[in-house]
Amino acid sequence: MSIGEFAAHTGLSISALRFYADRGLLEPASVDPHNGYRRYSPEQLADGQLVRDLRRLEMPLSGIAELMESDDEARPALIADHVRSLESAVHRAHVIAQELGVVTAQELGVEPTSEDTIMTEDQST
Repeated sequence: MSIGEFAAHTGLSISALRFYADRGLLEPASVDPHNGYRRYSPEQLADGQLVRDLRRLEMPLSGIAELMESDDEARPALIADHVRSLESAVHRAHVIAQELGVVTAQELGVEPTSEDTIMTEDQST
């Protein structure tokens, strides 16, 4: 199928497909040597949809590459690790916002813990 058809079926833009192909994440099944037209096979749809969903999860390209190279059994753990990393980053952002006096824990709907102390560079030396 053409890159446009593949884009429509996966929900990825044509420019995103070109970008992912250039990075080796989702290469077309074939590229016409004369006109450069990219063709994708129906078997690549699942990978295209997976890349789309992983980007929606804000997984970095390096994580997507690792996941795409892993076997099916390892994939859930890699995704779970990424989600835990996102949750940790959100929690750190909440703590910093509180320390800056921007919002309170109550406004954020989070409970502060004793682990919520952010070390500054001065404290870590």
